[in-house]
Amino acid sequence: MTRRALLIGSETYGLQGCNADVALMRDMLGSRGFDEIVVRTGSDATRSGIIDGLDDLVASIRDPADAVVLYYSGHGGRVARPDFAERQAT
Repeated sequence: MTRRALLIGSETYGLQGCNADVALMRDMLGSRGFDEIVVRTGSDATRSGIIDGLDDLVASIRDPADAVVLYYSGHGGRVARPDFAERQAT
């Protein structure tokens, strides 16, 4: 069994502390025997960087017994949908 983790810290719009959250999680998982820990922070935590990290994480799983952690610290996002009013009416 392999233990893998993808840790993402997205400090956007003045948000602080996300990278510290990721560092703490990295240390905690490392002390618990995780073999592969990938960190995406700063310029590595872009949309494409996160998707690439997820793709790599999924592709690396070889055994059903593998353990996987996906951790995100940061803000979410919101995009207005063109059918918002219609969806709220139902």
